[in-house]
Amino acid sequence: APFAASLRADEALIDTERGEIPIVLTAPHGGKVRIEDVPDRTEGVTQRDVATYEIAIAVADELEERLGKRPYLVAARFHRASADANRAPEDAYADEDAKPHYEAYHRAVREAVAEVRKRWPEDGLLLDIHGQGSFEGIHRGTKNGRTARRLVKRIGEEAFVGPEGLFGRLSALGVPVFPPVGRPLGDPKEDSRLNGGFTVQTYGSENEDGIDAIQLEIGPKLRTDATARVELVADLSEAIA
Repeated sequence: APFAASLRADEALIDTERGEIPIVLTAPHGGKVRIEDVPDRTEGVTQRDVATYEIAIAVADELEERLGKRPYLVAARFHRASADANRAPEDAYADEDAKPHYEAYHRAVREAVAEVRKRWPEDGLLLDIHGQGSFEGIHRGTKNGRTARRLVKRIGEEAFVGPEGLFGRLSALGVPVFPPVGRPLGDPKEDSRLNGGFTVQTYGSENEDGIDAIQLEIGPKLRTDATARVELVADLSEAIA
């Protein structure tokens, strides 16, 4: 069921689903719809992360197939040129008509995170789905562990660099990951351009009211090649599950 829309559900350019497991999927940069009467932003990145909206939806569907229950989902349908949902408000939009859509997105994320904390106090994982063009694989973004501090404290660095962690599983399935698994956390450090933006910093577990949060930066072929994307969705869903 949809939730947390500040506008009527048919007006807010976001997709939301209330989940049944402590996983929150967010996709801020994959939307295609320009907000009506809002000129394109002239500062910052305005290109969308191609196919990340579709990947988020597909992973939610695949997780339901594998686990029998759906994750929480918040995905922007509005184009990044109208508003950037992975930026602080002062940097996210230049036109006030974009503000309600941006705020609806973040109200939905906050509500999902709050529900997960209430229903599963010791668990909860937010995966923020992005695209990048510099690495043909998936880059981890956690501010070098900070945005998933609770996970590291509970399980240790193995959560990131061990064979049974999310990235260990991805690597074993043949998906290139950076930083590589099997080496100490921080050696090497995450790429400073991709190591976690506004969403994971705001809702991550370094905050008392947050949950463990990881930014997934997906390479170009994995997103744009149809066959590769189907395989990515299956591999990513298996690793998450």
